[in-house]
Amino acid sequence: MPASFQGEITYTLVSSLGTTLSRGQRTVSATGQPLTFDFSQQLPTQGLYYLHLSGAKARAHVKLLRQ
Repeated sequence: MPASFQGEITYTLVSSLGTTLSRGQRTVSATGQPLTFDFSQQLPTQGLYYLHLSGAKARAHVKLLRQ
């Protein structure tokens, strides 16, 4: 993760229809540390999903495609 994503990170996984499928918090302790998620159980069907990440100094929105 970029340096701006250090500390507590809040995440929300949302379907393309806007339904919240998962949410929680993770901690990034070092600059450049990878942050992994396993949403295989929360992505029930093929399609487009969105992962919203929010930290004290940054926000990111990631598109996920399940094929």
